[in-house]
Amino acid sequence: MAPKKYYIRVKQTNCAGFEAYLEEQEISFTHLSNDFGPSGGSSLYAVVMDPESALTLNLKFPVLGCLNFEKMHRCDDEPTVLK
Repeated sequence: MAPKKYYIRVKQTNCAGFEAYLEEQEISFTHLSNDFGPSGGSSLYAVVMDPESALTLNLKFPVLGCLNFEKMHRCDDEPTVLK
């Protein structure tokens, strides 16, 4: 399958290990933002990988969230009819 962009959030305490994992796997990524909160901070990354790599990442690394917008229903999709 073709690589797709995923948005992945990890705890800030795991950022160094997360980036090392991506570099080791030769996966392209961009650090987008740091967020701070009462329960600790998190960081958001844009990561380009195939779905198999995304599944492996979710199983091997403690991510807080992983989102691929292509899997979401979009407003410009064919409308559904309620019966």
